[in-house]
Amino acid sequence: MNIRANTNPGVVGSVVFRLDSNLRYRTESSAPYALAGDSPIGDYLSWTPAQGDHLVVATPYSQANAKGGAGSSLAITFTVN
Repeated sequence: MNIRANTNPGVVGSVVFRLDSNLRYRTESSAPYALAGDSPIGDYLSWTPAQGDHLVVATPYSQANAKGGAGSSLAITFTVN
């Protein structure tokens, strides 16, 4: 499993992913912006979340490495049984 943030515009400086209580679980500075990352050729890496309820929040930034202005965040919740 992996979760991708689709940004508008399609390319931004970076995206910070929050996972549950970890406010900066991952920062992606190049598309595709994926919670578990991707290979140099863009293949998504796999990720197996723990059982239970989870919160993912993606926040775009105007510059790489979560620098510059922050855009609007989007949050999703999901449950792994």
